[in-house]
Amino acid sequence: MKLLQRFNHPTSQICRTGSRNFSKTTKLYAAVPDNCKQPMKKSSKVHLEAKKSCQSFLECGPCSKFKYMDIVCKIALVTGGGSSIGFAIANELLCQNAHKVLIAHPNVEIGIKAVEALENVYGKDKACYIPLDFQKSEEFEEIFKIMHGKFGGIDILVNNTWPLNDYKWEHDVDANLKNIMRGTLAAMKWMPKERKSMKGGIVVNVASTGGLDSESMAPIWTGTKHGVVGLSKALGFHEHFLSNGVRVVCLCPGKDNPNDPLELKAPDQVKQYNQGVVRQPPGKVGSAVTYLIRYAPSGSVWVVENSTLFKTKIPDRKTFSKIVDLL
Repeated sequence: MKLLQRFNHPTSQICRTGSRNFSKTTKLYAAVPDNCKQPMKKSSKVHLEAKKSCQSFLECGPCSKFKYMDIVCKIALVTGGGSSIGFAIANELLCQNAHKVLIAHPNVEIGIKAVEALENVYGKDKACYIPLDFQKSEEFEEIFKIMHGKFGGIDILVNNTWPLNDYKWEHDVDANLKNIMRGTLAAMKWMPKERKSMKGGIVVNVASTGGLDSESMAPIWTGTKHGVVGLSKALGFHEHFLSNGVRVVCLCPGKDNPNDPLELKAPDQVKQYNQGVVRQPPGKVGSAVTYLIRYAPSGSVWVVENSTLFKTKIPDRKTFSKIVDLL
């Protein structure tokens, strides 16, 4: 069954047509504050140049909490949103008054149950399920295309990932790296401010603290997470953001799931390795995502661990490289 047909299937709880009523005070992006107390640094030449023609999408240099977006009345797509972290993110978005959250998940039963749970709390038509085959770029494209016609576009994309499984490493790469690449590239095509009725948006790529460290027990999974961090930084550069109004940021959660499939099958040393790890509720990741939607500069990388949110500063390699020989 084609994706468009699935959207209109009467029993599938796929999205129904609806409209958003924006008040005059509701903006996708806040205006640049005039009362920025800290002076702009010399390096913020792009900041000054952009102010003339791109004020709505401007990053406020050294201001620590410039508000880029209000979640109220926004359309959000959460991949892998049927359970665990993904469901917690969808729940938090609706709690923050998003207009509608789209749950994309490969398992139909899990996805529909997630939608039913959300609608029981937030009301009918506040969530909808989209059966997504994350191995097909055209399905991402079609989701954005359909939602552009129904609601004027998707404002927020949260690229969540599936549990690690180094025993099936090809699946690991597809689910945790290629999936995020496909979603991000589709967003870069369909979210830009130049598109009719769109004013930019944000992509939150969910990686892991394993994308900043290295998990010796899960090398393939670690590689995919490093890839997500690198992709988010590269597509989050100022040049991209100022040209299309789409922020790309990365969130690296610490461990949260005590029933990780790798741990359940792993040898005793892996279980012993993870025994001392402090886990956090998935809801903390949901709260972190909503913070990033509001305040995170494009290209930034964040960590949420032990129920605490950190902004990371990855150093330039030249600042910590040591010359060992001249070749």
